Amino acid sequence: MTARVVAVDGGQSGIRLLDNRGSLDLELPGVSRLEGDPLTTIAKAVAGAVEGQSGEPIDTLVFGLSTVPEMPEEARAFAQAVAAQIPARRIIVTDDAVAHHAALFGSTPGIALAIGTGVACTAVGTDQGFYSVSGYGFLLGDDGGAFWLGREAIRVVLDGRYDNPQTPLALLIGKEFGDLGSLPALIHSRDRAVNDVAHLAPQILALAHTDPLAQSVVEAALQCLAQAVSRAQHSAPGLDKPRVHWTSKLFSADPVWATRLSTALQQAAPGGQVERSDALPLAGGLWLGETSDCGAYGPHLLEFENTEGIVHVA
Repeated sequence: MTARVVAVDGGQSGIRLLDNRGSLDLELPGVSRLEGDPLTTIAKAVAGAVEGQSGEPIDTLVFGLSTVPEMPEEARAFAQAVAAQIPARRIIVTDDAVAHHAALFGSTPGIALAIGTGVACTAVGTDQGFYSVSGYGFLLGDDGGAFWLGREAIRVVLDGRYDNPQTPLALLIGKEFGDLGSLPALIHSRDRAVNDVAHLAPQILALAHTDPLAQSVVEAALQCLAQAVSRAQHSAPGLDKPRVHWTSKLFSADPVWATRLSTALQQAAPGGQVERSDALPLAGGLWLGETSDCGAYGPHLLEFENTEGIVHVA
């Protein structure tokens, strides 16, 4: 039997934990870079979630984070903070986009598109290289994701508030956030503005069936997502007829827009095989913790050994 592995998927909408024993399956509130130090918050939240659990100790703890530390010293400090609270033998830190691709392809060639609050579009080529062509965060990109959809809907409503203040989309935005004249200040003053704006997305998709303005926003999102897949195909060698797997609770919940999305992605990757998947980054995290060969993902993992609460690079 393999050792016990716990995977953590840490993002803006939620922090999720799952182990390979079926004894741990939790979801905690998410955190973003706008809310202080997200890594400290995640370390404390995960430690609190596993504290007092009886049974088999954790061998490997895998973090797939949207707020992944970029600098080695920052990653080491995060791993040290985790090790001080959780006696796991090994700690792996990586981007949630890496875990997502691993869940879908296990280091084999293919294009993975994850659409949540943000967007991650990644590919592994026949050269076993890993390519990330989206997922730059809400300040720089994430085009086509839930936050982007909410932000774009708000923007087009604000742009047209003097000419068309009573459109269905404008009424929806006003109902959720308040008076359009004060909307920018109201949104920027919210504690979890990114999360709140992203939560508009399901209503925008529903409204887009009947409202041309909402429809234009969703169609623009599809174009952004298709462009990301096209970039991935052209960036990773050997993907002339790629497997393209997309995951999204948002789009999967709406059959019409799910079909439109698959069609747009198929057109973006001619000759490819497009499939919707329910695979979660948590499954990829477990795979990374269990496998002896991480393949294309290896250079993108920060791995630490924990010896009596002191971490060192594995």
